[in-house]
Amino acid sequence: MKHIGIVGLGKMGYNLALNMLDNQFEVYGYDKYPMSENINHQNFHIYDSIRVFVENLIKPRLIWLMVPAGKITDDVIQ
Repeated sequence: MKHIGIVGLGKMGYNLALNMLDNQFEVYGYDKYPMSENINHQNFHIYDSIRVFVENLIKPRLIWLMVPAGKITDDVIQ
């Protein structure tokens, strides 16, 4: 099983997660306001803490950022 972390589960990140699930990925997600009720899948794990999200990713960690450009991207990276 392939593993990926997605930061940002808005419209684009949510659909990316669904696509990854359809393609046999185990998806780890983080969002400031997660839509956990919309994804009910045994291979999707949603975290409300970025620290816990990163700690639970399998190494080597692969993280896809799906956040708006600008300050929010800089804040997430920091």
